[in-house]
Amino acid sequence: MYLKEHLKYLDKLQNKDKLCNCIIDSIKPCFWKAKGKIEFYHCEFKQDIICEDTELELIFNYCTFHKNFLVKNSINPEEESICFKKPICFNTCLFNGLLDLRLVKFENTITLQSCIFKSEVIFFKAKQECIENVNNFTHCVFESNIDFTGMEFHSAANFIGSQFQGDAKFTSIKFGDNSKKNENKYSVSFLDTSFFKNANFQHAQFGFLVNFRNAKFYQAVIFDEAPFHDDVDLTYTSFEKSSSFRKTKFYKEVIFHNTLFNKSYFIDTIFSKRTKEIGFKSCIFEGMFYFETENIKPIFFDCNFGNQVSIKLKYLKCDYEELKEKIKSLAEEQKNYCELAKEIKKEIKKEINISNKKELQEEINKYLNEPNEAPNILDQYFHLDKLEEFLKNNKAYKLPRDKPKQVSIELHKELEKIIEQDDESKETEGSTKQEDVFEEHIIQKYRSSFRKLKSNNLAYHNLIDASRLHTQELYARELELEHQKDKTLKEKVEQYQLFFYRKLCDHHTDLVLNAKWLVFTIALYILLIGKIWYIYPIALISFFIIGVFLKAKNTSIIISSIIIFITLCNQPKMILAIPNLLSNDFNWWQNLITSIYIIVFGLIIFSLQKTARKNTIIPN
Repeated sequence: MYLKEHLKYLDKLQNKDKLCNCIIDSIKPCFWKAKGKIEFYHCEFKQDIICEDTELELIFNYCTFHKNFLVKNSINPEEESICFKKPICFNTCLFNGLLDLRLVKFENTITLQSCIFKSEVIFFKAKQECIENVNNFTHCVFESNIDFTGMEFHSAANFIGSQFQGDAKFTSIKFGDNSKKNENKYSVSFLDTSFFKNANFQHAQFGFLVNFRNAKFYQAVIFDEAPFHDDVDLTYTSFEKSSSFRKTKFYKEVIFHNTLFNKSYFIDTIFSKRTKEIGFKSCIFEGMFYFETENIKPIFFDCNFGNQVSIKLKYLKCDYEELKEKIKSLAEEQKNYCELAKEIKKEIKKEINISNKKELQEEINKYLNEPNEAPNILDQYFHLDKLEEFLKNNKAYKLPRDKPKQVSIELHKELEKIIEQDDESKETEGSTKQEDVFEEHIIQKYRSSFRKLKSNNLAYHNLIDASRLHTQELYARELELEHQKDKTLKEKVEQYQLFFYRKLCDHHTDLVLNAKWLVFTIALYILLIGKIWYIYPIALISFFIIGVFLKAKNTSIIISSIIIFITLCNQPKMILAIPNLLSNDFNWWQNLITSIYIIVFGLIIFSLQKTARKNTIIPN
């Protein structure tokens, strides 16, 4: 049906619901005054389509637009915004011309599904007001630039599986109202989305949960000054070129798991006040990584570094007790994940009556690969709101309640491991062994991360930071030996050596601590030998005056210094001790104490000069 005959039919169409296999030259203005629902199926539009206000529900399936699809204010910007009161849907359509829906007010949802856009797509300052249904921009190919600048979404928006082959502009876009509680899992989803050119999310506002899982950014991406008011998932996201998070605000949980970074900037980035540290777990850093954010510590767990890492030293510091507590906490969490995963597996098998591990694996994979289209049964256990409910009913599992996505990711991993086992007997048999190695495994990962960071700093001649990281690597090694059951004699000696040097000088990084031990050792030797007998009443009086009455800090070091000063004034050779061995003034036990003192004194002096040398700015 062609041109005039077809247009006559179209004018009379009004409340009819479908038009198939037609070639349409133009659409008259009176068409937009109709009401109801119209579907164009396998139609071709030869000329520009210019939309006006309408109460029609428009569906375009398998259609081809040879020219532009425009709205009134695309032609004349001074015109008021037009309004689509009903849903508008483009499914598997081809656009050879421009799709320009700038300044449009959508009172319902928008769907662009499996479409190909040869030219630009513009939603500049458009507004979508419906708060009930999901807006879909899924599995589309945008071959040219897109512009969503200033657009507002009041309900969920999905860009799952889409390809942006031109520049993607999402500047100042607004997803959701953060003042309202969001009930959807991933209200903004860029799952499996590919950005082949630059992507700009500067000043974008994310009021909903955000999912960038497995998204690929092949060129630069900018999130500068973008506030994320809810959780952000960046698991398996790839930033192949530069990524910028300058002054970005993460008000809740943000997850960097298996994320690929190239040249990345976290400068003046703000993280949740409830979070004291931000974890980069199993991430790859191929290019320069800048992290200059106040009041939060980055934790690199099982990461790889291919280029220079620029992080302030104070954020890399981690003392022995802090590391020990962190490892213990993580091991406990991992154990709980494992136990809970077993419970969930039993529940799933009970609900869906699957005993074959292959079938169960397939069901799990459906969820892992398509989290927004999970099977109904698995929804009960994997969707975060259901998972939180499950955790509340299972209070025996002490999992972090403030990190639901973290819990979800770890449970997925544990479930995958457990499903590999054929039966419950193997599962039970292996669980005890697995619990024994939780801490050892985590320690090894930490040690590996410290070693890689150290090597990275050494490669760029950053000796001071490298020294600090080497110290933390030695902490991890000491903890590793502590948890190791069958140690050789050499490993036992190594463990005690690491303990000694950690207490003495923090592995040659703390000159003051080293000097304090020197003072304590000399003072203790003087007291034990007792050659100056009035040292004892002086020490006792000093203790009462300095420690009890003045309540001074470092009382012990002050008293030790007084004892050494008095000895230097009276018998200075006593401090060196070697002349004491050559004389006949000492009995056997004094000679024994002196011999031990000489060895310890020598170790401390050796350590002191080594610590002083390591703290100098002159490299070896």
